[in-house]
Amino acid sequence: MRFAVAGAALAACASAGAPPGSEFRDCADCPLMTVVPAGAFDRADDPNPWIRGDAARGPTRLVVLARPYAIGVFEVTFAEWDACAAANACRAIENDEGFGRGARPVIHVAWDDAAAYAAWLSGVAGAPYRLPTEAEWEWAARGGRDAEFLHDGGPEGLCAYANIADATAGLDWATDACSDSSGAATLPVGSASPNGYGLYDVAGNVWEWVADCWHDPEWEARGSWSSAYPAAAPTDGTAFIGAEEQCASRVMRGGSWNNGAAHAFSPQFRNFDHRRRDYPNLGFRVVRDLD
Repeated sequence: MRFAVAGAALAACASAGAPPGSEFRDCADCPLMTVVPAGAFDRADDPNPWIRGDAARGPTRLVVLARPYAIGVFEVTFAEWDACAAANACRAIENDEGFGRGARPVIHVAWDDAAAYAAWLSGVAGAPYRLPTEAEWEWAARGGRDAEFLHDGGPEGLCAYANIADATAGLDWATDACSDSSGAATLPVGSASPNGYGLYDVAGNVWEWVADCWHDPEWEARGSWSSAYPAAAPTDGTAFIGAEEQCASRVMRGGSWNNGAAHAFSPQFRNFDHRRRDYPNLGFRVVRDLD
């Protein structure tokens, strides 16, 4: 598997001259961001062999991200969302499911809501914010690991890094091998350990919307769900944007508090839903272009 960090220079920006791993915040209400290096990785055409129990991993394609970018250290929180709502740029979200607000990840956000937040943030910060592409999300979520799984140690090892459905969740599909005492709820962002790029909760806590449209020719032919990686997806790190009917649904990544380890352990696992739907286990994080 090819997995190399490139040494591209950072463009002039608020974090000018900052090397990968540097953190910054563009405004008081802006999310904390960290610089992720440029690089390349092999992305699976079939992302879920481990989940299905297949021994062999399918074909891969080399994805190259030629420039560094900044991504949220944490998932966007209720406090950050409420600042946008107070400015009348985002809809107010009253339902926190009793989990709490503040530093917990915002939930019940549709893809269109997340895009509206990024647009507001761009205006407030005077810098280009957006949702990450699927490739950017996966590269950042891997955290520099040349591996098929986000963390070592199987499901037990994942518990140090992810709020997933565990022994305290009371769910039939819970991962009983570990317990973080979170129950069936979100946790404040940053409650678990970070990955190699300093990102928290890329596995678990809430699913995260990404920019890409859902496209799966096999799914479209069968009329049923499939997780196969779209053969038409770009290899330069940009988002897959297809026809209008394909873009009615958008991709989400990373698993959540009510999913077992199978959805969160692999950096390739994909999910999707309609862009206007929202759920109590669905949120997002943002990317900021550096040039």
